[in-house]
Amino acid sequence: PGTYFTPITGFEWNDELGINRPLFGNSINTERLNHYHNVGFTYTYLTSILGKTTVIFVNLNNIFNFKNQQLPLYNEEYQIKGFTHFQRFTFYTGLIVTL
Repeated sequence: PGTYFTPITGFEWNDELGINRPLFGNSINTERLNHYHNVGFTYTYLTSILGKTTVIFVNLNNIFNFKNQQLPLYNEEYQIKGFTHFQRFTFYTGLIVTL
C-alpha cells in the first residue's frame, strides 16, 4: 500500500504469441499507489463463565470503508483503466473458552 511500481509506457505486437507485449519505462518504480488508510477498533474481554476462562472479542477493520489501491488494472493497450482494491470494511467477533 502506497508502494511504488514501474508503469507500462506502451506496447508492441508479438507475432509469435499473437498478443500485445507491454513496454516498461526506463526508470524503475517511478509511479506510486495512493497512501493506505485504515481505522480499526478491537475490543477484548477476559472473563470466567461457569468456571472456565473465556475471551470475548470484537474486531472492526477499515471502519470508514476506505478504497485502498492494491494493483493497477490495464486495458488491452496497457493504459491504466482503474485499480483493484484491498478488502474494505470487515467485522468479526468470537469467543474462546478454555476446557
